[in-house]
Amino acid sequence: MRKTILTVLLLGVTSIVNSQDTNVQIGLNAPANGVKIKANWPGANGGWTRGYQIVNQNDSETFISFGSYGSINNGVSSLTYSYIGKAYNNAYMFFKPNGNIGIGTNDPKEKLDVNGSIIIKEGSNLSWGGKYGAGIPTIASNNTSGIFFYPNGSTLGATMNIHKSGNVGIGKSGPSEKLEVVGNVKASSFIVNSGLFSSDLNSNMLSFSRDGVSYINNRNSNGSIAIRTGGTANVDLLVDAKGDVGIGTTNLSSKLTVKGDIAVGNGSNYKDIILKTGNNISGYNGVFEITPKTKPGSGTAQQVTYFKNAEHPTGKTIHNVLIDGRVGIGTTTPGEKLAVNGTVHAKEVRVDLNGWPDYVFTDEYTLPTLEEVEQHISEKGHLVNIPSAKEVTKNGVQLGEMNKKLLEKIEELTLYTIQQEKEIKNLQKQKGDIQVLKEENRELKERLNKIEELLQKNR
Repeated sequence: MRKTILTVLLLGVTSIVNSQDTNVQIGLNAPANGVKIKANWPGANGGWTRGYQIVNQNDSETFISFGSYGSINNGVSSLTYSYIGKAYNNAYMFFKPNGNIGIGTNDPKEKLDVNGSIIIKEGSNLSWGGKYGAGIPTIASNNTSGIFFYPNGSTLGATMNIHKSGNVGIGKSGPSEKLEVVGNVKASSFIVNSGLFSSDLNSNMLSFSRDGVSYINNRNSNGSIAIRTGGTANVDLLVDAKGDVGIGTTNLSSKLTVKGDIAVGNGSNYKDIILKTGNNISGYNGVFEITPKTKPGSGTAQQVTYFKNAEHPTGKTIHNVLIDGRVGIGTTTPGEKLAVNGTVHAKEVRVDLNGWPDYVFTDEYTLPTLEEVEQHISEKGHLVNIPSAKEVTKNGVQLGEMNKKLLEKIEELTLYTIQQEKEIKNLQKQKGDIQVLKEENRELKERLNKIEELLQKNR
């Protein structure tokens, strides 16, 4: 009887073991942990999920799931993440194969990646690298003073305090301002909002150290930047919102407006460039000067711009000057709009003229004969209406007028050439007529000779 019962029990156990899913192994020698679920779908492709669920009495609600989710390619499965939550697509915590853990995100980028808020109970600490204490970076908080940062542990004091008032202290607990720092400050961007009052720097210098351009910026698009010394009533340098610059003035009318004189030099006893609004420049020997000035040697006050060459041992040597709209280069007494004492090199010169000698080609123009031209040259030594060498040496030439006279001679020469061409053609025609007459004369002679021969034979 006992043998029969034992045989029945063994057959029952064997039947239970043989009937379980081979991908779910429970209570066997392997796995050693008691339960193993294989992600095994031979030849399949797509996604998969396996895990445990705790559900309510009629399986209508899942309380919690523990499982894994991944993909399968031709029967080979791979893991995307493991999870804890309602289901694989509605989980609270995710575990990536690389060891990263996500809370509220299924793609954690760090060892712990939280998508949402974290609440740490008052009086609790957050430490790195080991147990809270000396040498361990720690964040601590309390309801009275806010949050403290201890980079080297609590026994060495907090380096930063975010107070419950919203003030921040660096090297200072219980800061009394929005930012209170004990020690030096090094920042890539430093913004001060002080209302109606300016901030004070306890230093005599504002310096920049960087390659390229350093900026002083007014963050208000309509604001200006001013530099002042000696109190608050004056502005020494102003840059307005348009980029216009004022020196000694806040009334800007151009890109650069200066109240006062401008002098640029390479020393303390002389000036190389002078822009001056006064009426006396006797103490300066520069190369450029704009000032109301008495014309040298005349005693007459005129608006004069001087371009001076260099400091001269006996005083100012003025080489270039602008007087009442007349420009002199190499001369201080320009008698015309432009007077140049020297050579002018230009790629092109344009001269506006009234009239042009096309009258030479009209029927009313009397072209001098070549005999008349020859006689004038013999008597005067130059062409008609062309100044002599003596006159040019004394008075120079006017380019526009001289070009007109030269063109007149060229047009006259053209007419002479046309006349000569006509005469040549007429002579050539006459030569041809003579040749025809010669040929006709030759033929007549031949006929006369034949007639004489006939007469001789008939005698």
